[in-house]
Amino acid sequence: MLNESKFRIEGDGLVNKKTGIPIPDEEPVFVFRAKDKRALAALVAYQVLCDFGEHRDLIGVRIEAFRQFTKDYPERMQEPD
Repeated sequence: MLNESKFRIEGDGLVNKKTGIPIPDEEPVFVFRAKDKRALAALVAYQVLCDFGEHRDLIGVRIEAFRQFTKDYPERMQEPD
């Protein structure tokens, strides 16, 4: 599976893969999971709001991965909890 995530887990935090700079502990982070029935719509809405081409394109890659997950694993889809 393609994982174009910009971040990696290092210790108990997230680090930007490209720069190596950690996300500060005081900065909130929000994670979408593909099994969340509302996540795909949220990603599509976010992509519409993004102007920057490369970032927008990467969101599109993730959207396609989420769509594929919903097709491959419909039994795992659930309402957010």
